[in-house]
Amino acid sequence: MLDKGQEDDWFGSNFIIALAIAAAVFLIGFIIRELTIDQPIVHLELLKYRSFAAGIFFVTVLGFVLYSSLVLLPLFMQTLLGWTSATAGLWSSPRGIGTALCMPLVGLPARQGLGWPLAVGVRSRHWRSFPLRFFP
Repeated sequence: MLDKGQEDDWFGSNFIIALAIAAAVFLIGFIIRELTIDQPIVHLELLKYRSFAAGIFFVTVLGFVLYSSLVLLPLFMQTLLGWTSATAGLWSSPRGIGTALCMPLVGLPARQGLGWPLAVGVRSRHWRSFPLRFFP
């Protein structure tokens, strides 16, 4: 639905309206089923705890922010700046390279504590975003 929106004029298209209605109906049905079944797959009762609900909310917002920057930044480079897809990919690649280089370090916090991997991750994020400072 989100992929077809720009092509089909968002809610001006009957197809997208039908998909939105289907998504809403199935989401409501899923929530009702999970709240009434004896052994649910997703325990929605946990959202009664404010700290857990706040954590889920902030992780969801973080996911939206990270995903949108991953998707929208190359589109911005291609459409508004007029860059080719290769140039946009070249400018976006430091984020992926930094992530790939840090992946082997993920298992170490269990033995060493959580302080230094957090500092390395924050610094890595800083250096991966460094080339984006030189946008024309």
